[in-house]
Amino acid sequence: LNFSIITKVRKQNNWITLLGLSLFLFFLIAGCQKNDFPKWQSLGFEDKLAIRLLLNKPYLYVCADSDGLWRKDIESKASEWEYLGMSASSLGKPADRGVQDIVIDEENPSLLMVLYKSEQGNDHGIYRSLDAGQNWAPADSGLQYYVYGQRYFSRLHRFLQYSDKVLGAGHGIYITKNFGQHWERVDTPPEVGGETVSSLIRHVTETNVIWLGGEGSFSQPVLAFSADSGSTWTPVDLKQVVPSVNIVTGIAFDPSDADVVYVGVGDTLIKTINSGESWIVPQMTTPHGKSIGNILSNPANPDHFWATAGNSLIETWDAGTTWELIEGPIPEATYVLNMIWDEKAQEMYIGTFNGVYRFKP
Repeated sequence: LNFSIITKVRKQNNWITLLGLSLFLFFLIAGCQKNDFPKWQSLGFEDKLAIRLLLNKPYLYVCADSDGLWRKDIESKASEWEYLGMSASSLGKPADRGVQDIVIDEENPSLLMVLYKSEQGNDHGIYRSLDAGQNWAPADSGLQYYVYGQRYFSRLHRFLQYSDKVLGAGHGIYITKNFGQHWERVDTPPEVGGETVSSLIRHVTETNVIWLGGEGSFSQPVLAFSADSGSTWTPVDLKQVVPSVNIVTGIAFDPSDADVVYVGVGDTLIKTINSGESWIVPQMTTPHGKSIGNILSNPANPDHFWATAGNSLIETWDAGTTWELIEGPIPEATYVLNMIWDEKAQEMYIGTFNGVYRFKP
């Protein structure tokens, strides 16, 4: 009798152990399926374009083309996306025009300025708000010119902010020292600027060094740099480096050396270690011929870079010698438009055709 009781108890314990193990494996598998990409977080915004991102904590600002300017408090889990105006419909403009870039005054976060894409040469292309987006007014004094008595505006495509000025690059280089009240043109060689300026960045420590890239007339790649904070510019000739019909889509510095620059041209990434005197070609070619959209450096690691190609995010840990794909939840049918690095939190924000994501490497 005692032996029978002991046998039953042992069998019950075995079943309990087996049941516990089964439940553990079930929840483990379910947790893995639920969090396939634990480093990624979707921030929504799926129904709009996230063309440009700007982090000014606690807010993440998004330039959403014809849908205007938006922001989200990323330090509050319950926050919703907040519309700040400047949609094409609010301005009575066609839907193929809209907000492309933004700067925020470093001393007054209520002072905003945006670049607005407008195909008509006599339409305003820069707007400013003094009250965090509640009201907007044109801010392109100094950009106007006249042809047969008709007023037009020189178009800018990218902003770059310093503590005492803002640079604008597009059909020429312009500087404002009063946050958009008036702009002054910088004398530059004709090769500087172009039909499209896709990149305008400065070095993280040697802040006097700036590079810009884009597309010039007849689809020629445009690349130039300034070593004096934008006062003078030197064109970089890429005719012998990449195909003549092309566009510079992304630029990134080695954070420890301003002479080392990575440049995306079409589906190819090239690299210089001497400020453009010579090039390593190609440093990397993207799979399936997808164009490089952005290149981003990790300020804490001069060998660590990210680049985008279509919907893919790829990275290198050896200064561009090898690149690996980062698995993530970005839909295959979308396209990465912009990415920025939050150095304090050591994480990235990524804007796409269909949503905004936060990525923790």
